[in-house]
Amino acid sequence: PKVGHYGDIASIPLELQDLTSHLRVPNAAMQAVREKQKEIETETGTLMLWLPSGSGAPNRQTEHLIPNGARVEAQYRGAWHNATVVYSSEQSIQISWEYDGSLDEVEPDQVRE
Repeated sequence: PKVGHYGDIASIPLELQDLTSHLRVPNAAMQAVREKQKEIETETGTLMLWLPSGSGAPNRQTEHLIPNGARVEAQYRGAWHNATVVYSSEQSIQISWEYDGSLDEVEPDQVRE
């Protein structure tokens, strides 16, 4: 995208929207932040882009949810075991362990398809 002198752009490109964080800078502080922009970017390893005043943050896509009934592997005490997804959300996944049918709730990063 075309970027202006101060890193200003018309909108966040679609392929970057899920990787961005948005921070509203009050008009009174905008000049001070712009003056420190390069220092902030270097120190944090980030890129700052300015959206037009009044523009809203784009909606993020929801994380990939594993469908109910999907056969997966879930981590228990460092090892992967077969399980079936009972319910999944972005915060947790309820599974049924294959070996005994018991239910457990695990973090999404503890499940693989």
